[in-house]
Amino acid sequence: CITRIPRSRIAVLNEAALKKWEQRPDTARRIKRAREDAIFASYIASVPAPPLSYPSADEIKAAYDVNLDKFMVPRQYRLQQIFIAMPASTDPKAIAAAEKSAADLARTAKAPGADFAALARARSQHKASAEQGGDLGWTTEAQIVPEIRDQVAGMSTGEVSTPIRSSAGWHIVRLVDTKPEAPRPLAEVRDEIAAMLRTRKQQENQQAYIARLLEKSPVAVNEQRLHQLFESVR
Repeated sequence: CITRIPRSRIAVLNEAALKKWEQRPDTARRIKRAREDAIFASYIASVPAPPLSYPSADEIKAAYDVNLDKFMVPRQYRLQQIFIAMPASTDPKAIAAAEKSAADLARTAKAPGADFAALARARSQHKASAEQGGDLGWTTEAQIVPEIRDQVAGMSTGEVSTPIRSSAGWHIVRLVDTKPEAPRPLAEVRDEIAAMLRTRKQQENQQAYIARLLEKSPVAVNEQRLHQLFESVR
């Protein structure tokens, strides 16, 4: 595939060539640096990658155990809700009526033998969850709005809350179930860990190669430039 160069770019390059712009000292230095960087990046990338057998199952498991805190899934909650929207009007009477409706629904939902799902389908004003019997599915603590999260944290499974007011309206929430904080299974993150270990090993190979070159053929080196070269392979 041949990449088409924009006419505007060609026009500018032609004009720069006429003025011998590449011969300006600052431009020449930038060209030299860009050429060096391109050669370095291309050549160092040719340093052999780790063998396909790397990492082994034991190495992956060891990395998983050491970095377990990085694979943690936070505590999760499965909730149902009945939602009463905040009236569009700022009329205190309309707000009071909506608040009373939410309180009445909460009392009904808390009554022994109450069918929370049926109540949500019939009365909740959040259409998407109402169609699912109020089911909001599994969510992490961070995904729950603060007003609801603060109350849910102290609830027992099956418990129904009093109306919780948010900027959007009133939420009557039932805690269906919880999952404690736990690590993602090794099988789920195996490929992610393998890729991380291969990348790290490739970087180590490149840095070791550079060190061997300097050992074999010591040269006068600009320390700042050498630091930049090492950093570029991290």
